[in-house]
Amino acid sequence: EGGAAKAFMVRDGAFEDVDAAITWHPATHTKVDDAQSLANTRIDFTFTGRASHAAAAPHLGRSALDACELMNVGIQYMREHMPSSARIHYAYLDAGGTAPNVVQGRAKIRYTVRATDLPGMMALIERVKKVAEGAALMTETSVQPQVISAVSNLLGNTPLEDALHDVMDGLGGVPFDDADRAYAAQIQATLSPEDIVASSRRFGVEVRDGEPLCDYVVPHDVKGDGMMGSTDVADVSWAVPTVQARVATHAIGTPGHSWQITAQGKAPAAHKGMTYAGAAMGALARKLFTDEVLLARAKKDHQDRLAKQPYTCPIPADVQPPLQPRPTVPQNRTSWRRRGGGLVPLFFRQSGPDGPDLRAPGVLRAGIDGSLRRSEHGLRSGPHQFALDGHPLDRAPSAEREALARARFHRWSLPSLNRCRSYTSTSSTNCAFAWM
Repeated sequence: EGGAAKAFMVRDGAFEDVDAAITWHPATHTKVDDAQSLANTRIDFTFTGRASHAAAAPHLGRSALDACELMNVGIQYMREHMPSSARIHYAYLDAGGTAPNVVQGRAKIRYTVRATDLPGMMALIERVKKVAEGAALMTETSVQPQVISAVSNLLGNTPLEDALHDVMDGLGGVPFDDADRAYAAQIQATLSPEDIVASSRRFGVEVRDGEPLCDYVVPHDVKGDGMMGSTDVADVSWAVPTVQARVATHAIGTPGHSWQITAQGKAPAAHKGMTYAGAAMGALARKLFTDEVLLARAKKDHQDRLAKQPYTCPIPADVQPPLQPRPTVPQNRTSWRRRGGGLVPLFFRQSGPDGPDLRAPGVLRAGIDGSLRRSEHGLRSGPHQFALDGHPLDRAPSAEREALARARFHRWSLPSLNRCRSYTSTSSTNCAFAWM
């Protein structure tokens, strides 16, 4: 939705030799997707004014922050006069600094503009730009809009949707067990009744008492209430016949972009849903390989829809993908791997050439309380590892062991290392360890 990777791929011809596309998305209910989504453009508006002292020379300043705020006010008034299905959101990227005694000379705000189709979105974007220009005029600042990414609305394909529903109906629902339901019920206990009702209505079904997980397939002809987001799958659907499955992986009522959905991402229920989705996608792909009539019908359906409304990529030709470089790790320090909610070291290298190999079996493992326990498999068995002069710590003098266990610590400067600290012994002995 934000990076719009598939939209860039479609624009650059990555799907030109593809016959059909099959995909899936985690959900609270299992159902063939209704192919409804909002076209979406992300635009950054950078206002430039003139900085000055807010007390000694306020008359010389032209506030870029004022321009952002006036733009927001203008958009609020515009909401009354745009389609009710459209959406506009914003977030400050740069409010001009943290010093209130300075007139902000530069500020940047990001807007997301959504509509049910591309023409409607493009028309709405032009109105948003006019509001930005008005805010700049009122504050004697200048404004520069820059499209960051964009996606289209989904284009359906009836033959593929019917075929996928037949496959999913044959598979039945996701085979959740009692442990999955118990965990989902615990998650539901953190939700409001409104969350659960909204989740069910989105798929066109009624709330069922004692049903924390959807273990059935919602009929394809059942339609939900039309509340929807955006996806870069949409641009693929304009390039080739496309179908998408929604598969239950989390508790009914779980809101998107919430801690509850993150907490369920690695639960057994999520893996069962993912496996189910793979089976459904594979079965449909096999049908497309073996049933030429089905593929021909899907392609004709796609062509008929394009004849009514040709595809225009919503991303300007000069806009490149908003790639973010990977953070660098200092040399001769630590390699890191994600585990659970943070990062753990794959190995820890000391500054000296003869430092201990903390991956080796036999090094000790320590709790935060300073207790020492032997590790049978080196670093792989846990993030708390100790070594001293290249030997297991239990062979070191007891004084050194105590010094290390009570070692002082300092924080790493890398912000990407979540709660990671490196420790150094208080003694002169060469040793090091890391924990999370």
